[in-house]
Order: sequence, then structure tokens, then C-alpha cells
Amino acid sequence: MNKEHHNENKNDEEDSLTLAKLVSTWYVGAVVGFAVGTLNGNSTTAIIGLLIGATVSWIFKKCLMSKK
Repeated sequence: MNKEHHNENKNDEEDSLTLAKLVSTWYVGAVVGFAVGTLNGNSTTAIIGLLIGATVSWIFKKCLMSKK
């Protein structure tokens, strides 16, 4: 029973690491999108760039995670 509990904790840790990787990846995409939007236009363009960058990064990371 103790081994089962240890395995559950290990799976929880792996899930949190995966979530941390996912969050950091979409965050990087959001920052890049925001920067590109700021360079090319006003604050509306920057926000649109942020949303597009975060979405593209999240989808890209999700596809890579599913292949493993």
C-alpha cells in the first residue's frame, strides 16, 4: 500500500512538471507576440499579438507533448 501511495505522489509531481512546462511555453509565446504587436502598432495590436502568440505556443506545445 505504501508503494501505491508513492507512485500516486510521483504521478502528481510529473503532472505538475508538465503543467509548469506548458505554462512557461505559452507565456514565452505571449511575450513574443506582445513584443511583435508593440513594434508593429498600437496597444490593440499588442494585445492581439499577445493572444495569438500564447495560443500558437500552447497548441505547438500540446502537439509536442502528445507525440511523446
